Amino acid sequence: MIRRGSYVISLKGHDTGRIYLVTELDGADAYVSDGREHKIARPKRKNIKHIFPILEGHKTDLTGLTDGVLRKLLREKGNIYDSIVN
Repeated sequence: MIRRGSYVISLKGHDTGRIYLVTELDGADAYVSDGREHKIARPKRKNIKHIFPILEGHKTDLTGLTDGVLRKLLREKGNIYDSIVN
C-alpha cells in the first residue's frame, strides 16, 4: 500500500530502479522526492502504477524533513533494500 511517507522504487521511466519517498498522493498520481534531482519542494509526479512500495514497515514523518536528511534516509533504506534483495 502506497501512503505518504512510504519508500517506493520506480518501475518505469528513465529513473527505473531509483528509490524515492512519497511526499503527496493525488488520485492516480504520487509525488516523490529523492532530495537531489527532485527536492521536497518540487517533487516528481509518478503514476502509482509505475512505482512499487518497498520496506513496508518503514515510514517517515515528513514534518521538518530537509533534502539533506532525505538523501541520508534514502541511502540507508537503499542499503537495507539491497541487502534483502541480493
